Amino acid sequence: MPLVASEQRNSLLQSVAGLLSKQVTLQRLLDSMVEVVVRSLDAERGTLYLVDSSKGRLVSISAKLPEMDRIVLEPGRGIAGHVAKTGEPVVVPDTTKDTRFFAGIDEKTGFRTRNMLVVPVRRTDGTICGVLQVLNLGRGNLGKEQLGKLENLADSVAEALSLTSFMPAGQGRKGVELSSPFNNIVGTSPAMKEVYRMIESAAATDVTVLLTGETGTGKNLLARAIHHNSARASGPLVQVDCAGLPAGIVESELFGHERGAFTGAERRVEGKFEQAHGGTLLLDEVGDLALPLQGKLLRFLQERSFERLGGGRTVKVDVRVIAATNADLESLVQRRLFRRDLYYRLKVLRIEVPPLRDRGSEDILSLAEFFLERYAERHRRPARRFS
Repeated sequence: MPLVASEQRNSLLQSVAGLLSKQVTLQRLLDSMVEVVVRSLDAERGTLYLVDSSKGRLVSISAKLPEMDRIVLEPGRGIAGHVAKTGEPVVVPDTTKDTRFFAGIDEKTGFRTRNMLVVPVRRTDGTICGVLQVLNLGRGNLGKEQLGKLENLADSVAEALSLTSFMPAGQGRKGVELSSPFNNIVGTSPAMKEVYRMIESAAATDVTVLLTGETGTGKNLLARAIHHNSARASGPLVQVDCAGLPAGIVESELFGHERGAFTGAERRVEGKFEQAHGGTLLLDEVGDLALPLQGKLLRFLQERSFERLGGGRTVKVDVRVIAATNADLESLVQRRLFRRDLYYRLKVLRIEVPPLRDRGSEDILSLAEFFLERYAERHRRPARRFS
């Protein structure tokens, strides 16, 4: 690959590298990519369409398009539809002179498209999964150099998409299966759509969240999705496994300790609450906390302050708490094993995560194919599909 093309591809991938491993919304990830493309080509607008494999239509997954939420084009319609159908890149120096141009979008938005560069987005096996276009390039520069740059960027988009939870449609089929609004979280069942709605609500606020559900349902992934899509996303996300810590050190682990607080405490140590300052603290298996520690946690949730073990100075921190458990906390409350007041403080917003058996066969197949594809890529094996 020529050096310039390699630099262009790396530029886009580097710009979104920090998001690819996180449970950010796919919208945020794709918007970041389109923004890089628009800047790179000095264009006024850009659009990334993906081919919805279930209906064969082009859907604008990301666009600098404030006037409309989404564009849907039938196969073959407009320049983008033509590129998706033929796989040929198209240069349009003057849209008024190209009969393939669909003016309906401009009529709805009031934007005037003067020129366009449009290229296919292909998976590694050559099948088309989308279309990338830029509108109104600076100085009308639509030469081979600009087209080549857009094609290189489209290759980067395809590579980035392969690292997300957008599912390929299957060998030889165009398009992708649009799974969930969050990267690395798979599922389209009604039960999961309700979970996504609540995750988005939680991310938009700063309230304490309680995630409940059986082991293996993905509570930690969803907790990360809340953090990475919240106003605290730039802050730390600190996780504590309340079940995995010996009872004798849980308090020190959470709240820290002063020098001399116990044998071997040779220096002051900050606890997880201080480490999470400005971000989010995830208390996993919170139902396993001992009753004395439940009291200290309750005080923190009420006052946002605590004392380190062996210390008398009050420490205040700015931390959002997300708790997760597979235990029936209501039952523990009834049995006096969990504080009722703490339970109500934790469940300001409660999200029940459904087990896979309640999500339907489509989610089971989607998850199986997601992991099959990931492990095939990791071990450099041919991609396969379940029959």
